[in-house]
Amino acid sequence: MLSKSQARLFFLGGTIVTFAIFIGLSWHSLSVEVPKHTHEENLTAAGN
Repeated sequence: MLSKSQARLFFLGGTIVTFAIFIGLSWHSLSVEVPKHTHEENLTAAGN
């Protein structure tokens, strides 16, 4: 059984680790995967 302070540290540690993983995967998707699948060469300028 965890004490109250141990439970709090476990919760905060898990939250921080999960948040860091989420930010890392989001950054990877937006900086690497989206540009790779956009096919910018097929896009035309706005207003044409």
